[in-house]
Amino acid sequence: MTGLLLFLYTGRGVVGEEIRTSYKLGSRQAEILEAAVREFIRTGRPVSSGMLYRRYQFGIKPARIRSELHELTARGFLRQAYRSSGRVPSDLGYIFYAHGILSGAPSSLRNSGLARLARFFSQLQWEQFLQHFSSLLGLVGVIEDLRRGEIKKGGIARLVERLDWQSAEEVRDVVWDFEQIDRRLPRAVSIAEQQEDVAVFVGSQSPLTESDQLSVLLKKCEKRGNEILLVAVGPKRMDYQKVITLLRNL
Repeated sequence: MTGLLLFLYTGRGVVGEEIRTSYKLGSRQAEILEAAVREFIRTGRPVSSGMLYRRYQFGIKPARIRSELHELTARGFLRQAYRSSGRVPSDLGYIFYAHGILSGAPSSLRNSGLARLARFFSQLQWEQFLQHFSSLLGLVGVIEDLRRGEIKKGGIARLVERLDWQSAEEVRDVVWDFEQIDRRLPRAVSIAEQQEDVAVFVGSQSPLTESDQLSVLLKKCEKRGNEILLVAVGPKRMDYQKVITLLRNL
């Protein structure tokens, strides 16, 4: 463990919490949880013990994997709609998964699309960056030049396409968040200034969005003498590995 923190937003402010230490998951439980979240992000389908047994080498039988999934569900890391159905991550499960990525060493940009995004960012080509950011990752991107007070954002159409909607009200909530995010950015700035690495918020914990369908990632950096805040907003089932890798390399 490197001691990196995920920030959880509460009514009292920002609280740092070591997820693994606080919840005392064993190494095998942590591996199974991370695999379950990874598979749900990849497929969008509830995860079963049989699926994990076929795709991963945990060294235990499906019945034991099923038992571990049951305990992880009881502890709030996973959810199960019906007794015979597979599991999906809860907000806490997503937080744990993202924390595992942040706890590892930063990865280089081996993906050509991410490398192109990093070049646009380093050259302060905001329009090109936001366009490709939305196209490649399916996320809303918000950039604020903190010294000039300029804000640019884009990607709401692609985000709306990616989310699994249950009602028209959910669509309205996300569009409203997009429209209101400019005036909420000061909250993000104060948080980003406390964090050297990427800050991650899931669901209702976010200080920038009210919809519980979204995750928000923040990163503050300097480019060519400019202080820049970058905000990535997307579905909770986003590719955290790819987004965190990009933000760490900007």
